[in-house]
Amino acid sequence: MLVVIKIGSNILTTPGNDLDLNNLRNLCDQIAGLRRKGMQVVVVTSGAIVCGSERLGIKASSIPEKQAAAAVGQSLLVNEYNNFLEPHKITVAQVLLTKDGVTEGARKKNVQNTLKTIIKLGAVPIINENDTVSTDEIRFGDNDMLSAIVAKLVGADRLVILTDIDGLHTANPRTHKDTKLIANVPKVTKEIEGLACGKGSGKAVGGMITKIAAAKIATKAGIETVIANGRASDVLLRLLVKQEKLGTKFQSK
Repeated sequence: MLVVIKIGSNILTTPGNDLDLNNLRNLCDQIAGLRRKGMQVVVVTSGAIVCGSERLGIKASSIPEKQAAAAVGQSLLVNEYNNFLEPHKITVAQVLLTKDGVTEGARKKNVQNTLKTIIKLGAVPIINENDTVSTDEIRFGDNDMLSAIVAKLVGADRLVILTDIDGLHTANPRTHKDTKLIANVPKVTKEIEGLACGKGSGKAVGGMITKIAAAKIATKAGIETVIANGRASDVLLRLLVKQEKLGTKFQSK
């Protein structure tokens, strides 16, 4: 099984807006567990701007500040992945993408070939948008959409989008206590899209609406998609090894 795992900003950030190394270590240990079960893993990660802002001692707000923070943070972030995966004898490969690189013919094919070769050679691609050079014209907008595009490129069997809530609910769980989790979505309809609440916390670029859009892209390509809580205990192992019913599953076509 080839699985693409998207790890969102809220999963990698502490309340103080620093990189959450404890949760990153936990997720890397789980990724190593998936590898031991024979699964191939691709990671689409947020967190570069957080890492860079922390190192620079700033709260990046303007676009140039965010791009500068990303330039500093990209190497710091992938280094942390390496620190946590290397003890498991797993090699990481940093891949930074822009939208034009995966939508234009020859460049798209080159990216696809590179990712498939990295996977074939046994390394784990750690993918992020190249925020340092991205402009509005070539931005994905958020890593949810990037993860769906990557899942299509590599021919993934499963896409797992990790966020800081349990999945798609009948109403915004941050503001409605009586909301219910939707465990299964056979098809992304207008009614399902209407349940999206827009942006989540201030740390995240997207929100549930972009996760549903990503699920729509992936499921249309035959890739089952799950939105789940990235802070739940052993979430990846329970989802992918034990086959527990967690989060919201979007059925593939």
